[in-house]
Amino acid sequence: MKRRIELQPDIDNALNLQDPQMYRCRVVGYLLERSLLVIEISKDTPLFYAVFPDVHHYDGTFLWQGAELRVADRDEQFEYMLDKSIVASLGMLFIFKGVDSQVHVLAGDWIAIFEELPDRFK
Repeated sequence: MKRRIELQPDIDNALNLQDPQMYRCRVVGYLLERSLLVIEISKDTPLFYAVFPDVHHYDGTFLWQGAELRVADRDEQFEYMLDKSIVASLGMLFIFKGVDSQVHVLAGDWIAIFEELPDRFK
């Protein structure tokens, strides 16, 4: 099953998880031809997969603890892009707040949630 989530800036815990710091996140795939980033979000077993379209930039580890996701507001995104010397005209800055670090994904303006990983990502 798939559902598309439109996210708005400044909403903490956009994935609406109870105790988001108890979840583990792991990058499990990237489709270069479509610029799709796939992140597995799990507790004890894989729970769901978040797919980010139109990825322009990724900054972080490939495995981290904590799935509190938020979208930066335009000022924060602009400052981040200036600091990292990123040139991109579209997208949103998604920030995973992990236990020990943050992961930044500059991508399209929505994400897709899959309960099972589609074959095309395996």
